[in-house]
Amino acid sequence: MKKNTESIVIPPKIKNLKSQRAFFIPADTPRRAIKQHLEKKAEKKHKFLFSHLYKLKNKVVLLGGIGAPAAVLAVEPLVYSGVEEIIVLGFCGGLTEKINLFDIFMINTAFSEEGTSSYYIPDKNKWTSSKKLSKEIERIFKSNYMVLEKASIVSIDAPYRETKKWLLHKQKMGIELVDMETSAVFALAEYHHIEAAAVMVVSDILGPQSHQIGFLETKFNDRIKKILSIFFE
Repeated sequence: MKKNTESIVIPPKIKNLKSQRAFFIPADTPRRAIKQHLEKKAEKKHKFLFSHLYKLKNKVVLLGGIGAPAAVLAVEPLVYSGVEEIIVLGFCGGLTEKINLFDIFMINTAFSEEGTSSYYIPDKNKWTSSKKLSKEIERIFKSNYMVLEKASIVSIDAPYRETKKWLLHKQKMGIELVDMETSAVFALAEYHHIEAAAVMVVSDILGPQSHQIGFLETKFNDRIKKILSIFFE
């Protein structure tokens, strides 16, 4: 891990974390399916900053941290506490006609349109997923007979400024998905020389004239539960 010696403010260390891998989940479903699952499985749990930290045998899960600033505020203390691998499990919007609600994607490339990542890696706005973690995640999904596609994502700060002009520009760039955290977590990982990967479920789809929302549908909740069972059973 690279020590952030330039910063006056140093992330707090979490005592007795004892885990090299952590899962970061920025937000829960409207039905609180994630929190319910984790609280049933957790051996220990406690509030940490603005998030909830769950310890499940040899795994650590951090739930809560919407948006790039909140994400690094939550994740960087994990790095300072010995975590060397971060897997983001999140929701995203689809930006092309080829994307369907509830599709599952592993992120191969993350573009930044948020304001946090540049504090870690200036003059860069594109990051790639850890090859090591990506291969492992592919094996996990394959062994569970689940389809896992690959896609690029752009992380933004202002979801209510996803205009038609913005959407068409992203489509021309070949970017398929949008969220608010992935690029910042990838930048943080690169800064500290650790591994990071991300798995996303499509919760809504943007079109030039429409916004299709799937957050409240039963299939969305079921898809999230299935992914949780894969990683946390």
